[in-house]
Amino acid sequence: MSAPRRACARSLVSPLVRASRGLLLALAALAFTPSARAEGALLIEPGTELHLTVQVPGATSCVVVPKASQRTDDCDDLNLPALEAMANGDKDAPTGIALVRFPGWSFSVMVSSQLGVSPRSAEQIEEYARGVAEGARSQFHGVKVHGKTPGSAYDLETINGIHAIRFQVDLEVPKDPDASAVRLDYAALVGRGGLALVAVVVDQKHAAEAEPIVRGLLATASMPHPTIAGFGQRQGTSFGRFGALGIGGLFVLVLVPVLVLRRARAQKLAERA
Repeated sequence: MSAPRRACARSLVSPLVRASRGLLLALAALAFTPSARAEGALLIEPGTELHLTVQVPGATSCVVVPKASQRTDDCDDLNLPALEAMANGDKDAPTGIALVRFPGWSFSVMVSSQLGVSPRSAEQIEEYARGVAEGARSQFHGVKVHGKTPGSAYDLETINGIHAIRFQVDLEVPKDPDASAVRLDYAALVGRGGLALVAVVVDQKHAAEAEPIVRGLLATASMPHPTIAGFGQRQGTSFGRFGALGIGGLFVLVLVPVLVLRRARAQKLAERA
């Protein structure tokens, strides 16, 4: 990725990171609270009309946004009005945020969009994957972007008829030698107006355990979508500058849940001291 593209990506990330710190700190304190009840909750990404049902047996799903999906019984240890106000205070914030809490561990689920970005050819998808890796290395340590197929940077799937690019991003949070590595497991779903992004962030110790759960979550996805002939095949077409804009939107989604997990660990250490 060229220097101008990296600068473009960073410029789109920084405002959300600064504006979201209050929300991150508030969520972090409860991210690892044990829970028992499991009921479905709906996350919505209005720009792409994505609907995703979060229902995980043995866990409680606490939805922060959207308000219509909040259930106070699942979040009785959170100040939902305050968290909702903080989330809605930033125009680039994810449109759906949920904490899925098991006894002893948890993960976050977030939905967002990259409107106007629609990688279709192999060349475009490869450029998108390269941008993810290069941009992540500017923010994190030990970055590895990969698919499940050995040697691949991504996987192509069809989820309920929707073309999807699947990534797993393993990374270490910078400037925190005591923090455990985390995994971002996400899907970029190709909609009619752009990409709907579904991201799950979990610590590496529970990454394998979370994989089938992520697949189950994605199986509930629904949204208007195109049928793309030759999706993922080589066509000699690339993004040009539009790839860089899409990458910036991606890091909005990457940074927020990673910082939630990092601050949750800090809170737990402070309580033990």
